[in-house]
Amino acid sequence: MDGQRFFPVGFYVHALNETDWAYIQSAGYNTVLSYTNGRAGRSSSESSLDDTVAFLDAAQRHQIKVILSVKDNPASEDAFVTALVNRCKSHGALLGWYLNDEAKA
Repeated sequence: MDGQRFFPVGFYVHALNETDWAYIQSAGYNTVLSYTNGRAGRSSSESSLDDTVAFLDAAQRHQIKVILSVKDNPASEDAFVTALVNRCKSHGALLGWYLNDEAKA
């Protein structure tokens, strides 16, 4: 990243508070993945764009990268995914996009 080697070490999370972020950072982790983009108990499409940016901002304050989810969004929510990508694609905490796993045939 930015010309430096980066090996992501992290795990799956739901919503995090500042204490959680600080603990993750102090434990040496540098990456998180959240299907909910920061909102526990909701899909990525149920989180507002502001919630997702706040999640990214918190990660950046703690020098943690985020893999944002666009998983499980039905085609009817293409506008949401487009808005999410456009709003977050240049954020400093963004490491990548989680697209899908175990896709239905």
